[in-house]
Amino acid sequence: MAAPSKQTTARTRPAAPATRSAMSERLMALHAETNDPQPYEVTNTIVVYPPNRTRRKQMYNAELKLSLCNGLLAQAMSRVSTPAPEKPADDAPAETVLAYAKARGEWEVLVAGADEAVESINAQIAEATVDYERGFFGEAHDAIMEFFEDKPLLWDKFVEDIKSEFLPAAPSDGKCRTCGQIVDEDAAGKVPTSST
Repeated sequence: MAAPSKQTTARTRPAAPATRSAMSERLMALHAETNDPQPYEVTNTIVVYPPNRTRRKQMYNAELKLSLCNGLLAQAMSRVSTPAPEKPADDAPAETVLAYAKARGEWEVLVAGADEAVESINAQIAEATVDYERGFFGEAHDAIMEFFEDKPLLWDKFVEDIKSEFLPAAPSDGKCRTCGQIVDEDAAGKVPTSST
């Protein structure tokens, strides 16, 4: 009797490995250059895990929506701040009074429409902000919001700290704080400037 063939066909695939595949040497070298953040422990029951690719995409989409909404809001606000037409003098000719009435009506429609637009855009901004926060905090979002509800000053400090941990900005001197590699050639070697 012949031994079973070791070739894999479309019908008989080998079983998937029980464990994740190991990183290649090249990928290990890249991984060694990264400084993956650790989970952020807020309380003994609330832990925020660093954003994964899916959550980062959610954050990116929310930032994009915020950017677009802010542009639309600026346009709408410019319409709201359009000054009303000047009322003509009491002894103005009839055509001037009619022109004013028409211009005033158009202005009122413009401002009313802009007010509605501002309200709608503000609602979209609030929604995008929550989307960003849900992406950033992940499954811990609701617990985080509840915990910090009555701690607004601590909330500000917390957000600053966790963002610096999970989304570090480029260092002002151009060098990575962890490994010393140059990450921003334009800033490399420059003395950090004071913000005061």
